[in-house]
Parts: sequence; C-alpha cells; structure tokens
Amino acid sequence: MSVGGRPDVELVLERQTSAPHTARMAVRDLVGGERYASAMHAELATSEVVTHALTRSTGPCRLRLWHTASSGWLRVEVEHADTHLPNPADDHTHVDVGALGLAVLAEVPAVWGVEHSPFAQTLWFEING
Repeated sequence: MSVGGRPDVELVLERQTSAPHTARMAVRDLVGGERYASAMHAELATSEVVTHALTRSTGPCRLRLWHTASSGWLRVEVEHADTHLPNPADDHTHVDVGALGLAVLAEVPAVWGVEHSPFAQTLWFEING
C-alpha cells in the first residue's frame, strides 16, 4: 500500500540511541509543531516504529513521511532489512516488553501494516487529524 509521489521528508536513521528522537522531531517539524492529540500520537508511534526497526536489524532504517496539512493526514513509513516484522492482524494487546512498540502502534494510529519486498520490509501507519 505504498503511496505515490515523493515523501515530504525522507531520512536515513543510523543505529544510534538518538534515532527515535530524530524521527520524532522530523514528525513535529512536518506537522508544524501542532500539539493536537493526533500529532502527539504520531510522534509516539513514530518513535516506537523506529525503535522496533533498529532493534531488529543490523543496519540503518529509512524514515519517510507524507503529510496533508488541510486534513491532518500523516503517513509514516520505516523501512529496514529485517525479516521478522509483525503481522498487523495479530493481537498485540498482550505482548512482551520487546514488542511494546507494537502495542503502542496498535492503540494509536487509525491504520497500519507491513509491506515486504525482496530486499527490505516497511512498517507503516497513517493517522488522520
């Protein structure tokens, strides 16, 4: 379910403890620092998805963001080379600590999923403002 067109923001995040913070700031900058609930949820979910990707891969991940200001719609994609991504149909209500980010993700955005390609996988979510 990849979206068309170039993302508004695209970053490569190295395996560093600062990566989730960098991703949150990219979301905040893109949505204009708006502090409505969906923007805060988007920052939280982005941080968790980036953390999930970096803890399950040996290299960097790629963050892509699309935003439509008039509707508040935001799409976040995090791509990495790991082969053990979750199934969004699974119940992530009762998860172990290692999958806490997925429990957060299941509670926050309107829709999320996983795309697989021969070389990478992408965990994505969309929030409507």
